[in-house]
Amino acid sequence: MMASSGSAVLALIAQMVMILFLSFFSGACPAAYSEIFPTRVRYTALSIGYNVAVAIFGGFAPFIATWLISVTGSNLAPSYYLIAAAAITFLVVLRIRETAFEPLR
Repeated sequence: MMASSGSAVLALIAQMVMILFLSFFSGACPAAYSEIFPTRVRYTALSIGYNVAVAIFGGFAPFIATWLISVTGSNLAPSYYLIAAAAITFLVVLRIRETAFEPLR
């Protein structure tokens, strides 16, 4: 809403807020990824898991967004897709075991 208000200042503030939240995600992900899998399969497991998730959620996103808008008639409908993906991710993150004091093997 802020980005489409017509004000350059509000658009800049909206981008700064989005980048702030993206930095939280981007900062924590590499550490979490390295702790999820054992060393001998880490690279393969990360590359397959990451790329399959990007293909499914990112590859089909334009089609799903278009379909959601046509079904609901609301331009905000694609946000429901993002909320669903975030909810699934949140549930998965809750299941990750804490490995802070264990050696990376």
